[in-house]
Amino acid sequence: MRREAYVRRVARLLAGGLRRVRRLGARLAPALVNGRPGAVVYDAEQRVAGVIGLDIDADGAVRAVRAVSDPDKLAHLGPVSDLGLLPAK
Repeated sequence: MRREAYVRRVARLLAGGLRRVRRLGARLAPALVNGRPGAVVYDAEQRVAGVIGLDIDADGAVRAVRAVSDPDKLAHLGPVSDLGLLPAK
């Protein structure tokens, strides 16, 4: 796959996720995730709903988008949301 097509696919994926986050009253807070750029997703009640991390290469290209929403893996960050249990609309 050409780089431009890959970038468009990643952008569409992230934009779709962000629309759902906003629709649910959630917000993203920039954060370092394992020493790399990312964000923590908080629900409307300020509970942790997920973590997103970006793997970026030396040229600045995003190589991977990693997301965690498993409540057991998020519990150390604070109260955990049930947003991940809601069906997608």
